[in-house]
Amino acid sequence: MWLSGWAYGDEPNSDRVSEIAVASEIVIIANASVPVNAISLNELRSIFTMKKRIWDASGHPSQSVKVFVLPNDHAVHKEFCKQQLNIFPAQLEKVWYRMVYTGTGQAPVRVNTVTDMLHRIASTPGAIGYVERPQSDNNNNPEIHRDEKNTKILQIR
Repeated sequence: MWLSGWAYGDEPNSDRVSEIAVASEIVIIANASVPVNAISLNELRSIFTMKKRIWDASGHPSQSVKVFVLPNDHAVHKEFCKQQLNIFPAQLEKVWYRMVYTGTGQAPVRVNTVTDMLHRIASTPGAIGYVERPQSDNNNNPEIHRDEKNTKILQIR
């Protein structure tokens, strides 16, 4: 994924700010109470189009799925839609609006920042969302953020 970052210009004492591209990976995170550790792309799409409403896991009690998303114009949301769902953010929002207006479902909870996303996922049983994998993570550390011990990364199978 290509996200916009900001860096100061090359000239000494420059106040000019230039845009740089930073590659990163989107990971699916869930509250530790979610009874699965991996989901298929089809399940992920069903969850984020609000069709799948209950976590399925044999031997575990039923638990509602609580979906959290970033704003449509957020770079992480755009890349998540493109990488994982293979849909544009506006198309996804159209699916949500259709469900709300026909009374067949509700839209996900929209959070403004990645930090808000982490806190809401950690504090909401059954929650799922997405964030950038921290660059220091190197795929070896299953934790997203040290302060968010109540979250886990879901593998895509």
